[in-house]
Amino acid sequence: MLSEKWELRVLSSFITDLHNSNKPLVQVTLSGEFLPEERFHLLGFVGAEVVRLGKDVWFAVLDAGQIYSLNQYLSSCKKF
Repeated sequence: MLSEKWELRVLSSFITDLHNSNKPLVQVTLSGEFLPEERFHLLGFVGAEVVRLGKDVWFAVLDAGQIYSLNQYLSSCKKF
């Protein structure tokens, strides 16, 4: 069984290493090659039915019809 002191030290190290969200991160392949950085803009969150996504779809490139549907939905929402 691992000692409680060791577990706390590992947890503390993990928190210390990951606390800085300004730390640059890069994606790499399994063979260690760097992948190019992708830029994206988060506009908000809407239900999958608004952009007509299928069940269990986590990522999609929206086509023109989906973008139009999203625009119509967002235009009808109350603005804060």
